[in-house]
Amino acid sequence: MKRVILMSFLLIYSVFFGIATVSAQEVKSGNYIQFARDRQVNENLFMAGREVVISGTVNGDLYTAGRDVVIDGIINGDVLAAGGIITIRGSVSNNIRVVGGEVIIAGTVGGNVSAAGGAITLVDGAKVAGSMVAAGGKLSLLAPVAKGASLVGSNVTLGNIIGGNVIVRATQLTPLASTEVKGNLTYYTDRQISLPPGATVSGQLQYHHVAPPQTETQNNPIQGLSAAWFLYKLMVLIISLLVGLLLLKLFPVFTTGTASVIGGRPWASFGLGLGIVFLVPIICILLFITIFGIPLSLLLLFAYVLYLFFGSIFTALFLGQLTLRFIGNNRSSMLALVIGEAFYIVLITLPLFGGLISLVGTCFGVGAMAINKFRIYKVLRKREEV
Repeated sequence: MKRVILMSFLLIYSVFFGIATVSAQEVKSGNYIQFARDRQVNENLFMAGREVVISGTVNGDLYTAGRDVVIDGIINGDVLAAGGIITIRGSVSNNIRVVGGEVIIAGTVGGNVSAAGGAITLVDGAKVAGSMVAAGGKLSLLAPVAKGASLVGSNVTLGNIIGGNVIVRATQLTPLASTEVKGNLTYYTDRQISLPPGATVSGQLQYHHVAPPQTETQNNPIQGLSAAWFLYKLMVLIISLLVGLLLLKLFPVFTTGTASVIGGRPWASFGLGLGIVFLVPIICILLFITIFGIPLSLLLLFAYVLYLFFGSIFTALFLGQLTLRFIGNNRSSMLALVIGEAFYIVLITLPLFGGLISLVGTCFGVGAMAINKFRIYKVLRKREEV
C-alpha cells in the first residue's frame, strides 16, 4: 500500500507540478516555472506547475498545464494548454487547443483556436488566421477571425471582423457596432436580435428559436440535471484527453505499456483493480478513526482519487488501440487516445449501464497501472537501481 501511495503521488506531481523539458533551461522556484525570454528550444516543450510563464521561443509544440499559465513568447507549433487562468499574449504559428477557467487570447494565432472554459476572451488587438470553436459561459470575440466561428455559451459578444460563417448557440447574443460577418450569421437563442448601426452581415441572418434554459430547467428539473451532467462529462473528457496526451509525451513507454497490460492480463487487471477500488476507501475510514492515522488516510485518499482518474485514461487508450487495430492502423498512440476517450465517454453516458461500464473500465485501468508499476519495480530491483 505504501508503494501505491508513493508511486501515485510521484506520478501526479511530475505531471502537474514539476515538469519541464530537460533540454530547455527554466527558472524554477517552488511551484513557479519560467521559460525565459532569451531561451530557445528546437523541440516540443512540456511545462507544468502552479504558475507557468513561457516567454522564450519554442520551435515545436507547447504542452502546458497549471493554475496560472502565461504564454508571451514565440511558439512555432501548436499550443495545448489546461489550467485555471490561461493568458496567451505571444505568437503561435499553428493551432491553439485550450481548456481553462478563464482563457484570454491577446496575441496572434496562425491556425485555428479551440477553447473551452468559464470565460473566453479574444482581446482587441489579437488576430486569428484560421477559425474559432469555443464553448463556455461568457464568450467575447473582440478581435478579427479570418475564417468562421462556432460558439456555444451563455453570453456571447461579437465585436470584430469574422471572415466566414458564424454559428452561435447562446442564452444572449450581443453584436457590437464593430461586428462585421463576411458570411452567414446563424444563431439559436430565445429572442431575435437587432444589429446595431455599423454592424454588418454579408450573408444571411438566420434565427432559430430555442426555449430559454431557465424555463426548461424549472419545468423539467431532470432535463436540467441531465444537461449539467453532460457538460460535466464533456469537461472530464477534455481534461482526461489533455492529461493523457501529456502522459504519452512524457512517459510513452509506461503509458502504452499500462494499456497493453489490460489486453495481456485482463482478468488480473480487473481483479486487482476491483480490490483497490473497494478496499482502499475502507482502509481510509479505518485509518481516519485513529488520530495518528489521519494524515496517512488523507494521503491514501489523495492517491486513490488519482488512481481512479488515471485508470480511466489507460482504459480509454486501450479501447482506442483496439479500434485502430481493428481497422488496420495501430501506429499512432495519440490518435488511439483521442478515439478511445471519445468512445469511452459515449459508453459511460449510456442510460442504465453507463455507471457499471465506468466502474468496470476504471477497475481495468487501475489494476493494469498497479501491475505495470510493480513490473517496472521488479526490473529496477533486479538491476539494483532501487
